[in-house]
Amino acid sequence: MSKESWLGPKLNRIRTEIATAVSGISLAVGGNHINFAQAWYNVNSIGGAVFVFGSATLLVSMKWSLDSKQSINHINSENKSLRDAVILTKDSYYQYWLQFAKRAFVNLGLTDKSRISVYRHDALTNQFFIIARYSTNPNYQKRGRASYPVDKGVIGKAWAVGEAFDLNMPNPENASVYTHHNQIKWGFDPNVTDALTMRPQSIWGFALSDAGDRYGIVIVEGKSKRDVDI
Repeated sequence: MSKESWLGPKLNRIRTEIATAVSGISLAVGGNHINFAQAWYNVNSIGGAVFVFGSATLLVSMKWSLDSKQSINHINSENKSLRDAVILTKDSYYQYWLQFAKRAFVNLGLTDKSRISVYRHDALTNQFFIIARYSTNPNYQKRGRASYPVDKGVIGKAWAVGEAFDLNMPNPENASVYTHHNQIKWGFDPNVTDALTMRPQSIWGFALSDAGDRYGIVIVEGKSKRDVDI
């Protein structure tokens, strides 16, 4: 058996699997319009575009699976196109949620003293990872930890019961009182409080869900007790 006849079906199958995976990610991003987003604003322009991209990629994968005579000479250029498609899909995913955060910021009437963050839940590690953060104050757009536990803070309680808030937190200028409050009420280690990129006096969190299944959390923070009004 020649090298080309042996490699052809294998490379064709690998390309099909990659393309199908890319289309699956895109369809998930474009098709999974969250209930919360629909209640506030129309995100179809972004999600829909990604959905169309996913559909097109799926059709390409179907063509590859049927065309077993695809020339090996084109493999390198096709694989590069696939890698570019994966990068595009990833960028579209994060842009989708950044636009979500920006519009939610406006709809909630937030100011330079506030910020909004979106976290996704990772089932494998059972942790949260931030996927978007927005504030008109650049200092509050900074990201802190790489991951967040599911059993601590407002984010943990919102995950467990759907919504949580603390609108009367102590003044962070009184560091010892502020740290003690977070430790007693929310289970934060003092080192975690010390490392916060923003020390809010008001915070509100709620779960994102699809057909009753939670997959993420939105956290709204304000520097003063009046900055988050629910």
